[in-house]
Amino acid sequence: MSKATANRQGARLNIEGVKGDTFYLPIHCEYYDSGNTKQDFSWSNYSGASMQVKRKTSSSVIELTFTTDDGTIELALDGRLRLSQSAEVMDTVRAGEYEYDLVLFGTDSHYNVRDFIYGKFTVAPKITE
Repeated sequence: MSKATANRQGARLNIEGVKGDTFYLPIHCEYYDSGNTKQDFSWSNYSGASMQVKRKTSSSVIELTFTTDDGTIELALDGRLRLSQSAEVMDTVRAGEYEYDLVLFGTDSHYNVRDFIYGKFTVAPKITE
């Protein structure tokens, strides 16, 4: 999956996982430079990332968390971002539609916290056991 975005604006990306299955989503992150050429996103100005999944954006209950601290978010070379979660953790989330956002943590005052991607996170029920 590839996602092109403006340099400083979050991009909408809807995600789907399956209850009780291992979740893995590689995303190729790109942006258009001032010359209208696609460039791989560089993570060099960022120290990490965090993503929260909630039933509603206003909810105080976090259903799922992904972070670079625990390895469920990986900021890889060539603009690659990988999300992963174990089957055991995915089994704890009820099937349904949620909302999420993923933010990047900057390494200096120009890149403090940046909204990066957001959208719907759907957990589909597992049909066959």
